[in-house]
Amino acid sequence: MKLHSLWRCSVVLLAGALLAGCALGRPQLRADGGPMADCLDGPHCVSSQATDPDRHIEPLTYTGPAAVAEQALLAELEALPRTRVVTHEAGYIHAEVTSAIMRYVDDVEFLFVTDQRIDVRSSSRIGYYDFGVNRERVDALRAGFEKRMNP
Repeated sequence: MKLHSLWRCSVVLLAGALLAGCALGRPQLRADGGPMADCLDGPHCVSSQATDPDRHIEPLTYTGPAAVAEQALLAELEALPRTRVVTHEAGYIHAEVTSAIMRYVDDVEFLFVTDQRIDVRSSSRIGYYDFGVNRERVDALRAGFEKRMNP
């Protein structure tokens, strides 16, 4: 009887853990053709569209043709370790970045808004704090992008 209760309890706990894991790792991304998603509560997201100063980061800017900027941005993303471009369509790029140790996945989005502005959003899928990783990632991407655009 005790073994049966222990087995049942184990199954319930395992099912709960699996469901929680699925719910936590779901990305909040741009809807088809729409604006990028807002940053949810917590300091684990930065966006150039955010109005909250703690979550706001400057957009990427460039001069010249948008197609050249798009290729430079793709090249910079491909140069980053553990980064995979998931979606690349006209005026929009979504990439996933996997952390080195814990293998957490963060989402980075780029939306070409005008001929000289690219809105950016970087957000952790899991957790509350990101210890500034998303902001640092966007700053590093910006620096690499600017070098590629202005060699």
